[in-house]
Amino acid sequence: MLRLSAQKAIRENVMFRIFLIVSILIILVVRGTMLFDNTVTESNALLSYETYFWLLICSSLN
Repeated sequence: MLRLSAQKAIRENVMFRIFLIVSILIILVVRGTMLFDNTVTESNALLSYETYFWLLICSSLN
């Protein structure tokens, strides 16, 4: 029983790390493209929206 819960915890930890790395890469790509074609106010608004979105997803994982 303890072994199954440990395996589940390790699996959830690995999935969370993969999700975190992918989300950071997506944010970096979006920020890189936003630097060239958007104004500062639009990028700030989008960044705050993304931050809220990822915070919501991370809180739902826990």
